[in-house]
Amino acid sequence: MKATQAFLAIAAMWTFAITVQVDAQVASQPADAPAPQAASAPAAGETATSRPADQTPDYVKDLIDTYDAGAERIKFYQAAGASSELTEEKFDAAVGKVNSFVRPYDRWSAMAAYDKNHKGSVDSFQAADYRADLRKKTLERFDKDKDGKLAGDERAAANRWLAGGGATTKPAGNGAKLADMLKKRSADATLTDEERDALMKEIADEQQRQMLEKYDTNADGKLDDDERKAMQADERAKNGEFVKKLEAIKLRQFDTDGDGKLSEAEEAEFKEFQKQFEQVGKDFDLSLNDRDGDGKVSDEERKLAAEEWKKASLKLIAKTMRYIDVEGKGQITIEDRQAFQQKVQEGTLKWFEDFIAGYSQSGSDRLTKTERADFVQGLKDDLAERRTKFDADKDGRLNPDETINMLEAYLKEIGIEPAKTKATTQPAQ
Repeated sequence: MKATQAFLAIAAMWTFAITVQVDAQVASQPADAPAPQAASAPAAGETATSRPADQTPDYVKDLIDTYDAGAERIKFYQAAGASSELTEEKFDAAVGKVNSFVRPYDRWSAMAAYDKNHKGSVDSFQAADYRADLRKKTLERFDKDKDGKLAGDERAAANRWLAGGGATTKPAGNGAKLADMLKKRSADATLTDEERDALMKEIADEQQRQMLEKYDTNADGKLDDDERKAMQADERAKNGEFVKKLEAIKLRQFDTDGDGKLSEAEEAEFKEFQKQFEQVGKDFDLSLNDRDGDGKVSDEERKLAAEEWKKASLKLIAKTMRYIDVEGKGQITIEDRQAFQQKVQEGTLKWFEDFIAGYSQSGSDRLTKTERADFVQGLKDDLAERRTKFDADKDGRLNPDETINMLEAYLKEIGIEPAKTKATTQPAQ
């Protein structure tokens, strides 16, 4: 796998800046960190003795078992009052009341996502849509035997999920979106470090929620070993075709006897090339981060670079959305990011193969040792040219803005354009 990793180190350079800011925030949180817990007050019609043995309230009872749309509408109007519109203030006032429309697991942020007109309140139809979507999602997620009911382990998992914040899920395309958050912040003349950190945490929390939503199958608010393995297997599957193609390139270049594997001599030749190839990435990293020109990147220089990228994080995320959120939902899901990564992998692979072909003097698919050396030097030259081209302030290195411009140019080069939707306002930094 070292061969694959060597190329991935270079290929990942082009996707790193597009996704790392959010991913780093998510990665900094333990995978088994519990999800925020909802209040543990009994659900409507529930008594302490009717609770499951694990003491999680039986929220499934009136959400699925005894759900009555007509009765729900009456409860809504009682909470909404004379205006027949439920506001956040009225929502909060209804929390904890007996037989209330607002359950302990409900969150205003989730219900307000159905406020399609952004008027600051929801009507009975929008509230009904919220409840119907939650019922549907709960059944789809936990009704393993598809009998339309939740019992036993299904019910216990569903109750834990609701208690742990499952109801905070928002409908795609509505409500409080990442795009809306960025636009709201862009109105500020400047952002303090605290404001930026708070917004980045909000975005990271959403990514964490999505991860648990997809892989936390027992809804205990953390990933156990099996769930983590499933997530890793999913990631390997997404990258499987890309890895296979990289391995095919490796064999094409170094399996000189065509037996489908590398002999000891072929492996030694490959390792020599691998070192040269890895050095390209190290040299490029040096050119970006070695501020004092001493030929190495110190801890202080790493810290300064991290601070630069931290300040540019919201701008980077806003740019990201133009490429990843192709449907204009205003949100970036795990699936969206995986689809974008796959497009970049495919485009980079084609770019790489075309670049290799440019150094074959004979037109052969396999480069000679001399041609491989020329190829490595050509790759160094290509990166150096890109750095020079986008070094707007001519200081010999690329700052985050310059790096983002370089990455966008590369995406265009491999055929990836931003979605043709209304551009997200760029936040002030």
